[in-house]
Amino acid sequence: MTGLEHHAGFNLTSNKLQFVEISLKSDEFIVDNIDEVYLNEFLNLKEDKETKIVSILQAAYDELIIKKPLNSSAVSFSLPLDVFLSLQLPLEASLLHQDIIEEFKWEFSVIYPHLKIDDYIFQYFEIEKNRFVKYNSSIVSAVPRKILQVLHSFCKSNKLHLRFVDNVHFASDKAILLNQIFILNGIVLSLYISDKTISIELMEAGLPVFYKVIFLESISQLVETLNNIFSDDSLKPFDKKMIESVFLSGDEISLNFIQSFEENFGIRTYAVQSFGKISVDSNLFDSKYYSDKFFTFSSAAGISFRLA
Repeated sequence: MTGLEHHAGFNLTSNKLQFVEISLKSDEFIVDNIDEVYLNEFLNLKEDKETKIVSILQAAYDELIIKKPLNSSAVSFSLPLDVFLSLQLPLEASLLHQDIIEEFKWEFSVIYPHLKIDDYIFQYFEIEKNRFVKYNSSIVSAVPRKILQVLHSFCKSNKLHLRFVDNVHFASDKAILLNQIFILNGIVLSLYISDKTISIELMEAGLPVFYKVIFLESISQLVETLNNIFSDDSLKPFDKKMIESVFLSGDEISLNFIQSFEENFGIRTYAVQSFGKISVDSNLFDSKYYSDKFFTFSSAAGISFRLA
């Protein structure tokens, strides 16, 4: 975005606030701050009252800026998977934008009859029909209006400008696309794992073609569940062997878990290189978040890289 010299990305989870800030220096964006703090109590964004959410977020933010103040007044947030309702739905491309939103709201009301759909804000990403999903579709996400209002209130009280709010997986994808250039070729599987919620996305030539969210009783069921999904006749001619690589990210992903997943799933699997191709301030080279925990910052990094 023209004129934007600083942008801070926050990833807010149930137990911590992660932070990545980029700044424009000598006509180049560089990462000049990486940090995280643990929240002073467990946070449930869907259930907690607005006052509690703001109080917990403010305490974590104050702890961060005491260590190093922000350069940026422009900020964006990635939020947990379970905050959003996300589905891939057929798209009638001839409809106007507002008519599309109303159609999606109706479909969500049928799928989630117990929810007040008007309490949600909808956004969608269009996907052209492809060889695996043979109709025009959209990845549709709905976020509670209450949460957006809380973030706007928090930003206003701290003299910050809220730019984007997205779910952790889509934010993480930005880090993948920026830092793993070979993803532009072939079919890639991107997985975001958050406790028992798994977000699954197939990308071809860097663009999403298939998306699904699943819930597992145990992470031990992951490989079997993926094999079942990708062997379904509805995705033909897709075959699991067509996947060239897998990218794993998540709240508590470890390198040992990634290695175990690769051995059991049978496809080369990578941790997301949150800072792989973007320049990083030399003062951060010794930071454990840069050298050892880089793959846990993919969502904070990805949302900070989103400039427009």
